[in-house]
Amino acid sequence: MFVLMLTEEPPPVEVEPFYLSPFFYIFVFLVVLGIVAWKCDAILEFIVMVCTTIAGFIIGFLILPNMAFAMFSAVAALLLSIAAIALVRILKKPETTTN
Repeated sequence: MFVLMLTEEPPPVEVEPFYLSPFFYIFVFLVVLGIVAWKCDAILEFIVMVCTTIAGFIIGFLILPNMAFAMFSAVAALLLSIAAIALVRILKKPETTTN
């Protein structure tokens, strides 16, 4: 019995590989986009896009508690905010300067 205990190998321990979360990539993208928006003086538009994306995610998750549907809603809100910002920029009257 003692010999049998010494010859037994412990069961292998399975270690899951480390993967970064998709939220990490989204966070890095938002940080880079925020820096670009800061440099291009478009920080207000960036804040609007981030807020609508977060709101779309929360509303989508409240409607159907499913992460895929929540991400779909967030992307839909982001696209709608981009379209709204583009429409406002197109329809905005150019500023005239009088010297």
